[in-house]
Parts: sequence; C-alpha cells; structure tokens
Amino acid sequence: MTLADGVSSQDEVKLPPELRRFVLFPGVKWPHKNHKAAIEAFDAYLRWSGSDLRLVMCGGACAENRFSFLPSDDRLSDRVMDLGLVPDDMLRALFARAEAVIFPTEYEGFGIPVLEAAYQGKMVVASGLAVFDEILGPSTYRRIADSQCHLR
Repeated sequence: MTLADGVSSQDEVKLPPELRRFVLFPGVKWPHKNHKAAIEAFDAYLRWSGSDLRLVMCGGACAENRFSFLPSDDRLSDRVMDLGLVPDDMLRALFARAEAVIFPTEYEGFGIPVLEAAYQGKMVVASGLAVFDEILGPSTYRRIADSQCHLR
C-alpha cells in the first residue's frame, strides 16, 4: 500500500515485538501535555483492569529542557515506554498499530496528533477542548473532562 505522499505503508517498519497492543501518546514533553498524569492514569487503569495494553509515548524533549517532562526510569517499565523522538516512518507505523491515541493536554493550538488518529480511524481519548470539538466533532472522541486524567 502506498500513502498519498508516496511513502510506503507501516508494514515496512518493524516495531519492537513487545508492541503488540498499545495506546499511543505522541507529543513533545511540555508540561501542559500532561505526560505525568497520563502515566499515573494508565498505571491506575492497569491495576483496575488487568489489561495487557502498553502505553507508548513518543516525541522529544521540548525546546527548553528546563520545562520538559522526561519520565524518570522508575516511571518507565515494560508497560510504559518512552521512545523519544522517532522518524516519520516509525511514527506512521505507531499510529497505524495503536489501539487508541491519548492526548490529555491542558491546551492546544490545533491538535495534529488527534486529527491524524481520527484520520486513521483510531479511538481518540483527549482533553475536552474547543479545538478538538471543532476539528473532530464533540461526539467523535472520548472526552477527558479533567486534563489531569481522572478517568475512573
């Protein structure tokens, strides 16, 4: 399969074998993106559900490292992985293989990751922001009313 821009499909990119079922959180590690809250909510979900899902984060540190949230090694495990900045072909493969995409940001200018996820037919779990309502439609994604990920 060839995508619109002439790039080959995700089948040519080999993801790590442990990435069978995962939720994707693509985003630069700015504090307002809520990586820490997402990890905590995901840990609580795993304890509650016993799911075999993994949380896969990708995206680099923000331009000013003093503001960046980079998860410490004790927050990462075989269930929570931070791949850092990944090449475009791997990013496409991650979107294609993800069970869902989460994006619990406190604010967003446009929201390319949620638009990409919706385009690929993925379940989107995102903050209930006006920008996401506008680009996705308020009934087409799972809205997080609280950006700190209180999803219980």
